[in-house]
Amino acid sequence: MNNIRPQQQFRSSFCFLCKLHLLLLAFVSFFLCHSLTYATELNEEKRVLILFSNQSDLPAYPMVEKGIKSSLDAGHEFHIEYFIEYMDYYRNPDQTDNQLLLDLYHHKFSRHKIDLVIAYGPPSLSLVVAHSNDLFPQTPVVFSGILREQLKGLNLSPMVTGVLADIDYAGLLETALKIHPRTRHVAIVNGASKTDLLLEREFRKALEPYAKRLDFIYLTRLPMGNILERVQNLPEHSVVLYYLLTRDGEGKGFPPWEAASMVAEAANAPVYGCLDSYLGHGIVGGRMTSMEMTGVKAGEMALRILRGEKTSDIPMSGQGTIIDMFDWRQFKRFKIREDRLPPGSIVRFREFSIWEQYKWYILGLTTFCIVEFLLIVGLWIQRRRRSQAEEEVRESEAKFAAIFQDTPVPMFLLNQNRRIREVNRAAQEAVALSALETKDLAFGNAFRCIHSLDDPKGCGFGPSCDDCPVRRIILNTFQTGQSHHQVEVRLTSGDWSERHHSYLLLSTTLPDIAQNRFVLLYVEDITKRRYAQQEAQRHRDELALMSRRARLGELTASITHELKQPLAAILSNAQAALRFLSSDAPDLNEVHDTLQDIVRDDKRAGEVIKRLHVPLKKSIPVLRPVDLNEMILEIIELLKNEMDLRGVSLVTMLAEGLPPIRGDTIQLQQVALNLIMNGAEAMMDLDHDSRKIIVSTKKHDEQTLEVSVRDSGRGLDEDIIDRMFDPFYTTKSEGMGMGLSISRSIIEAHGGRLWAANNPDRGATLSFTVPISGGGQL
Repeated sequence: MNNIRPQQQFRSSFCFLCKLHLLLLAFVSFFLCHSLTYATELNEEKRVLILFSNQSDLPAYPMVEKGIKSSLDAGHEFHIEYFIEYMDYYRNPDQTDNQLLLDLYHHKFSRHKIDLVIAYGPPSLSLVVAHSNDLFPQTPVVFSGILREQLKGLNLSPMVTGVLADIDYAGLLETALKIHPRTRHVAIVNGASKTDLLLEREFRKALEPYAKRLDFIYLTRLPMGNILERVQNLPEHSVVLYYLLTRDGEGKGFPPWEAASMVAEAANAPVYGCLDSYLGHGIVGGRMTSMEMTGVKAGEMALRILRGEKTSDIPMSGQGTIIDMFDWRQFKRFKIREDRLPPGSIVRFREFSIWEQYKWYILGLTTFCIVEFLLIVGLWIQRRRRSQAEEEVRESEAKFAAIFQDTPVPMFLLNQNRRIREVNRAAQEAVALSALETKDLAFGNAFRCIHSLDDPKGCGFGPSCDDCPVRRIILNTFQTGQSHHQVEVRLTSGDWSERHHSYLLLSTTLPDIAQNRFVLLYVEDITKRRYAQQEAQRHRDELALMSRRARLGELTASITHELKQPLAAILSNAQAALRFLSSDAPDLNEVHDTLQDIVRDDKRAGEVIKRLHVPLKKSIPVLRPVDLNEMILEIIELLKNEMDLRGVSLVTMLAEGLPPIRGDTIQLQQVALNLIMNGAEAMMDLDHDSRKIIVSTKKHDEQTLEVSVRDSGRGLDEDIIDRMFDPFYTTKSEGMGMGLSISRSIIEAHGGRLWAANNPDRGATLSFTVPISGGGQL
């Protein structure tokens, strides 16, 4: 019951939405239909009368009507209503019939105002011009299909313009000569009617320039029988030009296209005509006046007038009505080559062969079959290659499995979730699990990484442990695809005893599972090697301690040697003072001088004790990170506060950003102190203003840091510089004091080097280097 009500509510809501959408759709449809109807109503209504001179079954009239309507229909702003009338003048030429037509047109068009008249042919134009005030007052007229000579005698008003039926008389002959370049004889067929004679006068004038190189045979104004007989027996290399034959020499009337058909059928030479209405009646073609184009041009003029252009501003013209047109069927009859046709020629009635008719279908089907065949071959090849690849994969898997299982190093195959997919026998022994138990087992359940003191049992490589190095490298291997990552960690396994393991991660993709990536993990137990390294380090530390103790003995001997002379001098001077005071007449000046010597020797002994006070504070060195700049500043502060430098000024030039080193701070301080004190002693006899010591630090190279002590004293002998750091010269008498000897031992123990050099101007510079990594043997 609880589910029924929500379903009913949903059904009701859905029905409401559907009704709403239907309502909106109906409203939009009504709005669109109303808009279209309104737009149609906005088009201006125009009535156009097309008046043909003859009967409606003439071949030219459908072409003319088609051309007129194609041009007028381009005026989308008008809604044109056509009235088409045929006068049938040539079959009913008497005045009685004309009067009947006038009465009919008065009656018909008195109820329909005509906006424009298109008159095709001389009779229709004559009727419209003669009765324009009665039939179509103030109505513009566009004529078509009329020769320029036929306009003579007509009183055309400014409201009349039109398309002239120009005939290219010479062009027709030129076209025939181009197609038949060996032509020597030209037969010209023409009739005897008034219009026929008008054309004859024009073509005789146009062809006169060709009379010297061609033999013209004029078959004009002859009975049709004579014409047909003559064209049957034309000499070789002849052509026939057919212009117009509506009536022969005997006064017999003929439709012009039927006369053309009779002549073409009888002639033994190709027949060329001047009107495209002859085409399809046996003539080859030629440079023809196109009936359709005369209609197109008349329609264009009519549209310009309907759009408001004045009729008087549109000149009469026949331009664009003449086209090269040919009947393809006659090419075979007279063996005419198409490449000789004028450029842009129109060829009609072409009969296509099966190949020409269905060429693209045949090519398409052939291409489809070839592509299908190639696809089948390609699939077969791919399948064969795939079978070979699968066989190679199986062989590779078998080899991989054999190597994987026989490898003595524990190996794990992990997926992206760090779950174990495969283990080898060495890995099973390492974790004390069988292959079945380790299948799809989380790697963290087999090994645990100990890298945190807070979790002695290990992190288990879980997602919450961001510090786990093994987990981080496994993720990086999957993300970047980089292989051969190596990391050493402490792990617990088996009985949870702590062990050291070295991991080598190798990214790989199994051939049989191309969609999944795996990591091949090598695990090497280096616990014994680690313990051996620790034992070796312990032995090295013991040897270093013994060495330090030996050096401490040398230091004690150095203290004894350094204090022996000042203390012996104090004792000798004290005994002399006592002798002077015990005499009867003591010389006070000598006593005073002796006491002064005692004071000087005592002060000298104090300085020795202070200088050796620092290294004696702690005899066993402690290795820790040392900042050389801080160490130098501490030494400078100590010298300024606790020692009398006799006016020597200390200047520091410390480089910034130096990395720390690992060493014994006390021993390094002793070295720096000895170098500074040696520089101070070298300037004891100099003027006060010249006593300056510059202590500087810098990066010697990528692996070592350098400390330099530069003084402005007397400098050092070159022989002493050459041999002062020779290990065989260890005593002061040999040119090297005990302090520098100890300093050299300390620096060499830190893995560094100690040297000296005289400055170019004055004084000397003592320098030492220490490695950044602390590579000594302390």
